[in-house]
Amino acid sequence: MYTTKVTSEDMALARTVLYPWVMDPAALPIRFTLGGCVYRGIPEGCRTECGRIPDSRIMERTYSGMIPGTDLEVSAVCRVYMDHPVVEWTAYIRNTGSADSAVITDFYGMDGILPGEGPVITASNGDTCEEDLYTERHIDLTSEKVFSQHPDGGRGSDCAWPYSRVTCADKGYLLSIGWPGQWVSRYEIAESGFRFQAKQQDTRFFLHPGETVRSPRMTVMIHTGSEERGINLWRRFMIDHIVPRPDGDVPPPAVSLSNHGSGVEYTESSEEQQLQALQVFRKFGVPGEHWWIDAGWYPCADENGKNDWHQTGIPAADEKRYPRGLRPVQEKAAELGYDFLLWFEPERISLPHVAGLYPDHFILKLKDESALDAVRLTGACRALIENMGLLNLADESCVDWIVEKTDQMIKDFKVKVYRQDFNFPPLIWWRQNDEEDRQGITENLYIQGYLRFWDELLCRNPGMWINSVSSGGRRSDLESLSRSVSLHQSDFGYGLHPVHQAYLASSFLWQPYCGTFAMSWDDENGEYGGRSRLHNTFDNYMAHCALCPSMRISEEVLGLEKDTDEEPAGLRYYRIFRKIWETAAPYMICGDVYVLHPSDRTNRGYHAVQFHDEEKGSGFLQIIRNTKCPEGRITVHPRQIDTEAEYTLSSPESGRKMTISGSRLAQEGFSVSIPARSGVIWFYSVEKRF
Repeated sequence: MYTTKVTSEDMALARTVLYPWVMDPAALPIRFTLGGCVYRGIPEGCRTECGRIPDSRIMERTYSGMIPGTDLEVSAVCRVYMDHPVVEWTAYIRNTGSADSAVITDFYGMDGILPGEGPVITASNGDTCEEDLYTERHIDLTSEKVFSQHPDGGRGSDCAWPYSRVTCADKGYLLSIGWPGQWVSRYEIAESGFRFQAKQQDTRFFLHPGETVRSPRMTVMIHTGSEERGINLWRRFMIDHIVPRPDGDVPPPAVSLSNHGSGVEYTESSEEQQLQALQVFRKFGVPGEHWWIDAGWYPCADENGKNDWHQTGIPAADEKRYPRGLRPVQEKAAELGYDFLLWFEPERISLPHVAGLYPDHFILKLKDESALDAVRLTGACRALIENMGLLNLADESCVDWIVEKTDQMIKDFKVKVYRQDFNFPPLIWWRQNDEEDRQGITENLYIQGYLRFWDELLCRNPGMWINSVSSGGRRSDLESLSRSVSLHQSDFGYGLHPVHQAYLASSFLWQPYCGTFAMSWDDENGEYGGRSRLHNTFDNYMAHCALCPSMRISEEVLGLEKDTDEEPAGLRYYRIFRKIWETAAPYMICGDVYVLHPSDRTNRGYHAVQFHDEEKGSGFLQIIRNTKCPEGRITVHPRQIDTEAEYTLSSPESGRKMTISGSRLAQEGFSVSIPARSGVIWFYSVEKRF
């Protein structure tokens, strides 16, 4: 049995391969060109701030130095994680002078050689909002020589994934590009390993006096052993250092409950409608953690007077529907024990809708709408962004303004979970607002403003969570996830179960805390041909396909869309499954993950996954048989089984229990028969060791 705990061998590798970069400012693998000269690392004669220890597990150093003959200061904040084989850095260039600088080009946050024989890259296509979303592929650099990728449209995980694994003969790497915008990466075979480069895609700009630009946040993990081991080392690192801790610990598992009313999204919701819905939930004592209000609660009437949630930009509750704001709804939810989760989309502005509300320099506008023809957009997405402006987070006064507006609403409505959406491909807006010889500057300043906006909200509202969402999961880079959690991975296929299973499993490899919606889109024949948004009833199959640390469950699937005296079937099953979820969710957040039988994205297969707590020797197996799967029985082979132990296994839904030796479990696997369109969980723990 191997361990997913950090070992002395892992740390020795980090000291040998990674530490030299961040302990020697001249060796830091950053690169840029200025006036035709290529610069690497921090210039000679740099200043080194005394290393500081943000906590007992992190050592941080800041290096800075002036480029000779210029007023440009280059600096880098470097971190060594002393309990994980991980280093991290972000580089900055600042104009300290009184005149514009020369033009800076090709500002790489990372350009370095990583040693290792036979490197094979595992890369994902991120959220494509199509059936192939979050598909991993393997690129053998020994034969392919070069591999490069970048997202579409300016959001960091839109049709590309800002993370990768590289497996070599005797070691592995996990690489992260912390950039919520348009990045580009390149891998190239090298004599002693492979060269890895990453940067903001467009970097050709001069700096005005006082301006600072930054690189992506680069995070590199090295490890011994297999790719599978690297996955779980990364999950442990995420839990220990990246996942936010709003109340002093990682966010607890949460079920979010909701009732959107009769309209699209929450466009027909109102104070009266929400209070009536909450009264029904009170009547049946529905357990849950959050009360969720999504898009459409603000003034959003179009030119015909019809509410359309796309009409964003007015930072207030709709006075016609919520005359007292959202506080009465929040207070009623709090009486039931539900924290308030509220959707915002401050960056996308419907221009006809907000005329005169914003100063002109607070909005970035398109100068040539024909440029949209080059963007990968569906018809619906194209319609969504026409006549739209982008909040100018590149402007510091605009950031200050939106901080004040948003913070006031958070406080007025007592928001516990601030859900920020971004249904917008900002790259063209950024590029069309760049001046000559300033390519990429709007994006760079914008990203800095976006991160400052979130940091300020978190600072002003201790205990609040941020939920990052961007047309699904299109802004899931490490800078965003160090401040937020992702409560759903895509706007595609909530109830398209086989695809949903596949991309949810892929998400777990990188994000320990994630969530999804409970829906079912299969018809009575077990087919998904219509792709219709059938909700159906919360049952065994829907529940298993939505199993996550965070689940959103609507009134429709619970059967509470109308007041009734008899407890609906969906609610009855939710009570049963919630007890199972309460036991399973902590393993999903803090345990190791193993995909034992990946979904083939069709309704004719199985899906099986394991979550395991190595310290306790316990965990669970989840097996799902899809609607048209012909095989009635499956055998899976759990990982991390102690062959010198005896295990107790129990299935809470069936009430079955068994005891089996670890040696038999390891050799023969675990076999189970379940009906089509159903799932099962078997919890296991060590009964005794021989």
